[in-house]
Amino acid sequence: QQKVLNIPFHKAIDNLAFAAGKKNGVKERIKQRERSDTNRLRKLDRPVPIDPNILNAFQQGLHPFWQRRNYTPDVALRFNLGFCEGQIGNLKHRLTIPITDELNRLVAVQGRTIVDDEFPKYTYTDSQQGESAKLTLYNYPYARHYGKGRGWVGVVESANSVWRAYQYGYKNFCATLSTTVTERQVELLVKLGLNIVIFFDYDPPYTMAGQIGAVKLAKTLKQRGVKTWIVNPNMVCDPAQLSKDQFMMSLKGAIQYA
Repeated sequence: QQKVLNIPFHKAIDNLAFAAGKKNGVKERIKQRERSDTNRLRKLDRPVPIDPNILNAFQQGLHPFWQRRNYTPDVALRFNLGFCEGQIGNLKHRLTIPITDELNRLVAVQGRTIVDDEFPKYTYTDSQQGESAKLTLYNYPYARHYGKGRGWVGVVESANSVWRAYQYGYKNFCATLSTTVTERQVELLVKLGLNIVIFFDYDPPYTMAGQIGAVKLAKTLKQRGVKTWIVNPNMVCDPAQLSKDQFMMSLKGAIQYA
């Protein structure tokens, strides 16, 4: 904590070395440390709203990519799906998925590649929006509203699994957008005061990311006093790939986490 000339001691040493004209990488280390400090200062504790007019820059409607996966035009209309033709952040030539927070404010736009083997498959306009997206739950306001009528809310990994549930008449689903669930997402689920059904993807045995993520979330929710069910992973692969009958049977086979 010592300071020289009112700056931290380690920065004073770096500045002296740099002023001496030594080509020892000090300048780059200073820049890296400043970038790291800046990132820490920008760490978000809640989603940051963005200008909703950004959606006007995207081609609206059901893209052929989603049409081939048997989604319907009403799904595209309800969730404001689109496609980014130009260069807007990291979204060029990507399907666009608007993400709102618990107050229904636009906080991010997720972009999905139309080429399945392209990496990354999912990205965001920028890093801040990506961070905001992980501090909320996709479709949370609607899942909360319709969940009150059913007495439970379903939690899936991806936005398109939410759409599939919606298409099958289940409007009470939200998504974590990852197998990793943040503390704020857990808090949002707890605040619902409803039973939770976790319907994560079933990943092949060599990864088991979905199964591990589901059990971890169920354990955390149980510790908070929330009754939780997990859909039997032996019955499903990806909720978004199931027929209506398969989807309903999978839900009926959910097992309470005890």
